[in-house]
Amino acid sequence: MAPYATRTIAFIFIAQAMFVGSTFRSAVPTVTVAFAAILIASSRGWLLRRRLPQQRNLFVTAIKWITFAVTLGFMLAACGLWRSTTEILLQQGPVQATLDICAHSCLVTSLVIWVARPLRGHYMMLPLGLLMITLCVLAGGASTSQAAQTTVALATCAGFCLASHCLLGVSTAQQEPNQSSEPNASKAQFALTPLLVLLTLSLLLMATSVVANGTQVVLPIIQQKLQEQLQVSLNMSSDEQVIGGTRYVRGSTLGSVRKTMIKNPREIALTVYSNPTPGYLRGNAFDKYRGRRWQTLQTDFILNTNDPSMLDRDIAPGKTTARKLRSDNRAIKLSTFLLEDPNGPTVELEIHNDPMKGTVVFLPQATSWIEAKSNELTLNPHGIVRLGVDMSEPYVAVASLQQPKESMSPQRRRLLLDLPPTMRNFLLNYSAEKWGNLGTFAEKTNAVSGYLRGNFEYSLDLPERRRGTEPIVNFLDTGHAAHCEYFATATVLLLRSLDVPARYITGYVVDEYNADGESWLARNLDAHAWVEAYDEDTQRWIAVESTPGRQYQTISTDEQSATGDGLFDVFYSGGDDYGDTILGRALGWLLSIRITDPLNILFRVAQLPLFCVVVFLLWKKFLRPELGEDRDIDIASRRMLRQVDRTCKKHKLIRDRSETLNQFADRIEAACDAHDNSPGHADNERLNALPTWYRQFATARYQGMRPAPFG
Repeated sequence: MAPYATRTIAFIFIAQAMFVGSTFRSAVPTVTVAFAAILIASSRGWLLRRRLPQQRNLFVTAIKWITFAVTLGFMLAACGLWRSTTEILLQQGPVQATLDICAHSCLVTSLVIWVARPLRGHYMMLPLGLLMITLCVLAGGASTSQAAQTTVALATCAGFCLASHCLLGVSTAQQEPNQSSEPNASKAQFALTPLLVLLTLSLLLMATSVVANGTQVVLPIIQQKLQEQLQVSLNMSSDEQVIGGTRYVRGSTLGSVRKTMIKNPREIALTVYSNPTPGYLRGNAFDKYRGRRWQTLQTDFILNTNDPSMLDRDIAPGKTTARKLRSDNRAIKLSTFLLEDPNGPTVELEIHNDPMKGTVVFLPQATSWIEAKSNELTLNPHGIVRLGVDMSEPYVAVASLQQPKESMSPQRRRLLLDLPPTMRNFLLNYSAEKWGNLGTFAEKTNAVSGYLRGNFEYSLDLPERRRGTEPIVNFLDTGHAAHCEYFATATVLLLRSLDVPARYITGYVVDEYNADGESWLARNLDAHAWVEAYDEDTQRWIAVESTPGRQYQTISTDEQSATGDGLFDVFYSGGDDYGDTILGRALGWLLSIRITDPLNILFRVAQLPLFCVVVFLLWKKFLRPELGEDRDIDIASRRMLRQVDRTCKKHKLIRDRSETLNQFADRIEAACDAHDNSPGHADNERLNALPTWYRQFATARYQGMRPAPFG
């Protein structure tokens, strides 16, 4: 195998090791093993290339095969023991752990084959590499976005093409004797392969971008309509579905919170262990109201935006530790996920959900981090954990007593000021009539909540409504009694009409203390809806309670942690300890990044430049007139001439730029005749031979032939 092919295979192995390591959080040992195997293979290859050919010996071949089998078995056993430790199994679960072990085994097998056959490799390395990539993708090694999946597919295709050419091509050890005089043809063939691969890759990138952009331009309306209809169907099904009791409150449709409250109202929904009263725990947040339904634009619709503040984000665990539960003193393994930087003192809540009620995660408003049984969390822009928590075990929420600051982009502000077109004029006129001269955030929120609490009554029984009338318009217009969903919805819409960004929140109020279990309970009747409004002066979200008889209650200051010190000990100590230094934290951050993320960015910005560079290289290699068959002779001749010129320079004979080779040869002869040169001296003999060589060189180059080397 040519040196170019050897370097290519080594590069592919490093990329595979980085992909496996970033997928299963084993980057440092995996990449280290890959580097060690590459160094061993390179050393063995260097020795084998310099060893004289030997006849095959069956005994020696059998010994080699036995050694290979024993080494491979030992390495696979060590890999299996390493990746099947109790801590890793608790972090990942049986399915994820199986994918983990299989992917690492494929990488180890390929590396052992490469060490055993460093000169030619083996074709089995190709399917092993593809299987390893597939296992990593199944385990979540690439983001679920279309761009990331395309990146992995294109990178896999490029790597497979390069590896196929290197492994399935003719190796240097298998070349015929008559081919040894033509190394340049083999070198040119190898040099052409990456250019063709890059050209194909760039064309695939450009075609994929055109298709993706065309889809986003042509089909967004159809996609949004289908998604909206599907979400409505799911919401209606979720509101009515009963599995072992009632489902957790979602609150997307007006009346769904009420249904949760009246269906088996004494049924326990949540159990919380904490020193202070937990108060209001958020489960869902909504930003768009249409036709009696609240929706979350980022979740319920296909959102075409580049604003990161309006997109979900995946959160990887900082570490995994054993925690002793307050409920039964049982020790379990939980992973730690940092949601927001802590702001002041913190309070800890151990929350027990009922797995039969759903997968909604309920957290205080200012949650800084959570500890849960999970491999990765998905957090939406409203701070709601959408996916990732295994509800078979409790989770721990650590909340700050003060809401952290949060900047708001203009696009997100427009979303949180959105009013239904059918209600817009009514709401603007209503708020202008009631509070037209209010200026500050506090004045507006106090005025709206005070007006609703002072002029309306609370009731779970709603009066008959005129058919075709919007419920909130009818509520504000007639002043009839209503429940929390009406008060919260009216508050959000009225605040938005006063130019205050606001969102609709549903969850539970946890304030019932259970002395027997030393815990706090939330029952179905504690389901509730309230409002969070954004103060643009302080850049913080403030809870607003407008329901009569309710007073917003968050975690109190009783027995809170005195400071936020030691927070980063949670994330930079224990199992994945890289040191509490700048270098250690930077290393931990780098190892937490998916390898597909920089590849995705690279492929996005490199499409057109990559295509242009490849086309230029192909033109330079094949279409430039001066790059014909004589190029190698020209290069060798110029190199040869420079070497002889340096020899002349040692004798203080320097060829002038305007001087021909024959003129320079005459000048050398004159210099030799002017000095008394004793025959037999090696330097004098070489100097006397220089004029003849320069004349022969000029004649050979004039005839287009390769000159003979000097000496």
